Amino acid sequence: MLTDDRDIAFKRRLAGTLNQLEGNWKYKEAAALVKPILAEYEASSWYLLDSDMMAELAIISEKHIYISGPRKLSAIETKDYLVTFLMQPNLISKDVIPYLQITDMVLLFQKQPEPLFRITLEKFKTLVNRLTYEEKKLIIQLTRKYPVFVRACLGLVLAEINQPLLSAKVLQTLSPNILNRYKQKVYNSFC
Repeated sequence: MLTDDRDIAFKRRLAGTLNQLEGNWKYKEAAALVKPILAEYEASSWYLLDSDMMAELAIISEKHIYISGPRKLSAIETKDYLVTFLMQPNLISKDVIPYLQITDMVLLFQKQPEPLFRITLEKFKTLVNRLTYEEKKLIIQLTRKYPVFVRACLGLVLAEINQPLLSAKVLQTLSPNILNRYKQKVYNSFC
């Protein structure tokens, strides 16, 4: 992974700022410190994952900050915090960030153990079900550049909420072997 001097300076500044936080802190407090640093670095290319959405989906983020952007950077460990950088394969704009965050959440919850995975998947299904038809189509378009688990999960969730045409659009991007591998994990969680 190539890291230029700007990336190194950004990570050092971020770590220094987070090291100033002491005691009990909330994600939003840390985010308030991180946002200006992101804005100076590459404002339109990086975004923080939404703490409210993580809480809604039961994704534990205590003392952990997730930042998504156009390239993968190594994680930063400070004295009290961990900052993880997710690589965002899509072009980032303010209009699509809320939808990119939804798909980023799947990257986070895919690694959760049972029964937490099952709980989060049910909550994710509810979140997707609240989206409009057009928003669901946009999510499908965005997931085409994501890893196969994200596409499989979204396609199977769309099938579960009775959206067969949208589900088929996502699932057709997967080979039958890949689909079968993830189908068991996702469908078992719905039972």
